[in-house]
Amino acid sequence: MVPLLSLYLSEALNAEPLMVSLFLGLSLTSGVLVSQHLAKLSDKGVSRKKLIATGLFCSMIASSVFAITREYYVAIAVSVLVLSFSAVTLPQVFALIREYADQQKDTDTTLMMTSTRACIALAWVCGPPLAFICHDAYGFNVTFFISAFISLMTIVLALTMLPDMRVKQDAAATTENSQTEVPLTPWYKIPAVLFFSVAVLLMFFANNLYLISMPLYMTQEMGESSSWVGKLFGLAAFMEIPIMIGGGYLVKYFGARRMVAFGVMSGMLFFLSMSQTTEIWQMLVLQVLNGIYIGTTATLGMVLLQDMMPKQRGVATTLFSNGIQLGNLTASLALGVIGEFVNYHFAFYLCAGAAMLSLAFIVIPTLLTKRKNLAPITQ
Repeated sequence: MVPLLSLYLSEALNAEPLMVSLFLGLSLTSGVLVSQHLAKLSDKGVSRKKLIATGLFCSMIASSVFAITREYYVAIAVSVLVLSFSAVTLPQVFALIREYADQQKDTDTTLMMTSTRACIALAWVCGPPLAFICHDAYGFNVTFFISAFISLMTIVLALTMLPDMRVKQDAAATTENSQTEVPLTPWYKIPAVLFFSVAVLLMFFANNLYLISMPLYMTQEMGESSSWVGKLFGLAAFMEIPIMIGGGYLVKYFGARRMVAFGVMSGMLFFLSMSQTTEIWQMLVLQVLNGIYIGTTATLGMVLLQDMMPKQRGVATTLFSNGIQLGNLTASLALGVIGEFVNYHFAFYLCAGAAMLSLAFIVIPTLLTKRKNLAPITQ
């Protein structure tokens, strides 16, 4: 459903560009607010399994309404009031997987997380092309009803096959200390979490600005066919999968923070190199750097944030997901400014600058911690 939304708004609902931006902006913002609130509830004992099923149910309802309605204001109301709850699904899936993996003695937690994230990447390799093929063949109605049916099938799988780790954990905790409840520290009061959250926003601002500006740059400024954009994106997504899985093996030797920093450095080099290329074959080769960038940050970044908040897995995972969403939102706003006042080639430099700032927010807390630890020795 998601890849078709902008096309659905412009073609089926005849929405103007400003109305499309308003729809997407309100949808992203409401999703961030709802998912962050529900994440707090999940860490206080609300079943993650039920939250996942609720998010999928809301996605099913929204898809069904989009298939039927051709009224813009009905669609935007459903997006804010119903579809926003679907934003809770993926963060809670990853939080549940992390809790399950942590309780299994012979399970490599990071490898399990990266393998799951690789499955998401594979879904993005297959999903959008199938969505557009279905749309071209049958239109929006059938495509959105198929999306609703897939959500229904996923609800059944979630309710019947997913473990309910949070409920079991809370039951044990309640019997041991029914009278003692330690308040959880808000994420914004933990300096390391705050710094890294800003880094996540910046790294995915850079990634999404690249994704939405590249089609316009190649077709309008380079004069190339739009099919090359799909080939570039598909190649990068394909490369992400083995990099994600390989990162799960390597993290035990290098650590999650170092590997995320390495990934951001690869991204910075990728954007700077793309700004200097003029040939398609060069862009294809550079997708290796892009694959390293997303393959390391998209999963290990989540693992790193979860490690910073071991008692708040739901909040940590949702915070990471919302950082991505806010990066997407700010990138969409930046694209309009770039297209109006500069050119789409300038987006590469802006992406590189955002990646550089992201790297600084990752490295600075580590340097400050080391300096603080060394201070008593040097005095």
